[in-house]
Amino acid sequence: MFPNIAAAEMSPVRMKTLLSICQSAMNSSDFGTIKNVASQLSKTSRPDDDTQGKTYDDCLVIAFGEPETKTSVSELVNKIRTTAQELETSCRELLVAAPEAAVSNPTCKDILLK
Repeated sequence: MFPNIAAAEMSPVRMKTLLSICQSAMNSSDFGTIKNVASQLSKTSRPDDDTQGKTYDDCLVIAFGEPETKTSVSELVNKIRTTAQELETSCRELLVAAPEAAVSNPTCKDILLK
């Protein structure tokens, strides 16, 4: 007997068949079938074909919900740094345009007095 190495890789014909079944199940709101097919699809790689890829994504989202996006700490730090720089620039522009408004604004006041 040969070992079953097809667990991670699925034949294109089987993938197309499962996607077709899931599409039909989505059209008829058959959530049991959607979950069953999605559980099989989730063990494989997403198809490269755009149409099949969209069906694959839709099937998994309907079955399991939107995937949680992981927060990138470095992206957040960079976003905060950029936002702080933009805020400081805006407060300095406000100070030139309307000094009273700049110093009475609590956010700008903190930035300008640091």
